[in-house]
Amino acid sequence: MVVIDMGEVKDYYCSDMTRTVCVGEEPTEEMKKVYQTVKMAKEEAMNAVKPGLPLKHIEQVARNIIIKAGYGSYFTHRTGHGLGIDVHEEPYVTFNNSQLLEEGHT
Repeated sequence: MVVIDMGEVKDYYCSDMTRTVCVGEEPTEEMKKVYQTVKMAKEEAMNAVKPGLPLKHIEQVARNIIIKAGYGSYFTHRTGHGLGIDVHEEPYVTFNNSQLLEEGHT
């Protein structure tokens, strides 16, 4: 499996995108399980995004799915971040960020 993390800058604003692909051979059952777990965590985290909720709630939703699947020790980074002039900027979606999502953040 190859993880590609890429972005572009246009008119001083950044983009950020990650894709995971299997190259050269068919993925193993374990690879498929990891991929599906991460996909489900992302989808459920996106579904949890609502104004008035703390950012840490989104982190908890994603992290709990990954922990339940047995991969918690491999999840060593934050769930998300803001995007703008810098590729990584506030607000950060982390386990300890109590900042509330507001209309327009989502």
